[in-house]
Amino acid sequence: MSQRTQQSERHPRYPHDFIAAGFGSAAQFWHRPAAAAGPLILVQQACFHGIVADYAALFQKQQASKEEACESLKECSKLHFRLAALQGEVKAAKEAKALTSQIVTLEERIKQQNTELAACYKERACIAEQLVKSNMQLQDMRDINEAQVQELAADRERMQALQAKRRELSHQLDEARLATHTQAEELETRLKEKNAAMTKMQRAESITAQLMERLEKDQAGQVERMNQAIQMSEEMVQAASCKAQAIISQAQTEGDRCIARAQEEAILAAAAVPSSPPEGASPGRLSRRLSSLKAQLKRRSSSSANTIPGLFGPISSQETVGLEADHDCSSDLVQPYVSMPTMPARSTSAHCGGCFGLAFTRSGSRVVSCGADKVCRIWEPLTAQQVGELRGSMDTVFDASFTADGSKLLAGGADRALRLWDLSTGRVLHTLTGHAQKVLSLDCNPAETNRAASSSADRSLKLWDLHSGRCVRDFVDVLKTCNSLCFASEGQELMAGYFDGNLRLWDTRSGRVTREVMDLHQREICSVSMGSKGRSALTCGRDNELKVIDMRTFEVRASMRAPGFGIESVWSSVALSPDERYAIAGSSSGSIYIWEVDSPSNPTELQNDLRKVTVENSMLTSELRHSPGQAVQAVAWSPQGSPVVSCNRQGIVTFWKS
Repeated sequence: MSQRTQQSERHPRYPHDFIAAGFGSAAQFWHRPAAAAGPLILVQQACFHGIVADYAALFQKQQASKEEACESLKECSKLHFRLAALQGEVKAAKEAKALTSQIVTLEERIKQQNTELAACYKERACIAEQLVKSNMQLQDMRDINEAQVQELAADRERMQALQAKRRELSHQLDEARLATHTQAEELETRLKEKNAAMTKMQRAESITAQLMERLEKDQAGQVERMNQAIQMSEEMVQAASCKAQAIISQAQTEGDRCIARAQEEAILAAAAVPSSPPEGASPGRLSRRLSSLKAQLKRRSSSSANTIPGLFGPISSQETVGLEADHDCSSDLVQPYVSMPTMPARSTSAHCGGCFGLAFTRSGSRVVSCGADKVCRIWEPLTAQQVGELRGSMDTVFDASFTADGSKLLAGGADRALRLWDLSTGRVLHTLTGHAQKVLSLDCNPAETNRAASSSADRSLKLWDLHSGRCVRDFVDVLKTCNSLCFASEGQELMAGYFDGNLRLWDTRSGRVTREVMDLHQREICSVSMGSKGRSALTCGRDNELKVIDMRTFEVRASMRAPGFGIESVWSSVALSPDERYAIAGSSSGSIYIWEVDSPSNPTELQNDLRKVTVENSMLTSELRHSPGQAVQAVAWSPQGSPVVSCNRQGIVTFWKS
């Protein structure tokens, strides 16, 4: 038995192998039940019936030829035996000197047997030739069968590719449906808000009509009430003037103290490092900073006549914008002297339920805090005193940002809306609506006063026109949620950190992603902030790691960790120093960690050890016991170089001194 026959018996591959192995005839093989045939043969069975029939006929013919060859071989064997017997008889006859006639007869019989043997050999050769032809035809049929099997395999691969393409198209269709559903929800929300606004407007018109009617009815006593109002106004102006004078004198005293402290620091710095003063701390720059502080105090003193008592107490309506303008003019010439925080100067319980966000103006003259009490509080950083509060939000405020000129404040939170306040009057200028879920992060364009951006839990980013209060562009990513964003490249791009740990850079003009860092953090990104110089950006993730991004190459410049440092929640925010040399972050343990970007292996840990926290409002001043170890939610570093401000989950705002 040949090797191929043994293989066919072990692994039947062709129809005759299945027949030889006991599977029946070829017809039974090809017409066996569907469960045995398999899905591939059932698909292509009809086109092979003729080939299978020809194959079976050739196989039967080959079997018959093999049987005839076997019979011929048997006859040849018998003739050989008979020839041998006759030769023995001839030999015996010759030896026995048999009769000549018998010998002749035997010789003739031998010749006849030889002739028959030759005929048998010829017939055997013909049968062998037919067998060879049958084998060649069988091999051709096998080649055809293998080619058809390969075609079936190729068809199956094409079918799998088509199925994969169908699944991809189905996935894209689902994404498009989800995006359409999100837009439909947003449109429905806008329609509801429009209807609510129409209802409010009708109600306001009704109230206005009632007031006009009441005004007409009370016209008789209007002169007397006006006189009373004028008298009360004069009394209030006199009281406000006294209060303004007292506050101005206090501010001048505090300014003198700050100038004296700055001079002492300059003297100490010059004495400590006489040969090579630190960057940004040269005597010329320190003198220019002292001159700037004196100029600010002089402006405050000269503007006391135009003081508006109201939201921010003794602050003129032109002072906020003036400070920002002065900062813009001198920022390129005078580098801020960065002072490292060393200990808490004052801690104030500012927000009931927790504080979630902090933001400085570009000049560093004001800082805002926002939290769960739906209020944004404005602070004077040098004195750590509250100078105003902004109300109007309907739910928790998660983030806030000053406009480029410092005259307005934008804040947003859980009520799915953003509100723009005028800081000179404390009134809401616009309520920006369009997000279907809570607002997670926002930022005002540092180069344009009428542009801002926001991100929401509805997986959308929006670019706003603050002058009209309308959305001018949507950046929709239906698969990912942006948790934190900030403007980059002088307001031309948006840098966004996502829950999947990726960092993206969006072009605000085209609405497309220009650059992306995949898997920047192992978990969701909590905070994204841009340095004052625009050269570096700082990110923070739930993997308890901070990373500094070089904005020129968009690559990681430094990675920062620390033993005991941990991020509390996705609302945690971090900051870079004005010179972009240091990074600061708050920990879940209640400590503040500071890293040097160029050598981040030795961070500095600062603990808030104050045991008394001051609670202030217009009605009450008291003291509460502060429990240390509360997680720090946000930190902010003043553009002037100091101070550093932090807030925690208990709603306490802490001002750190150098």
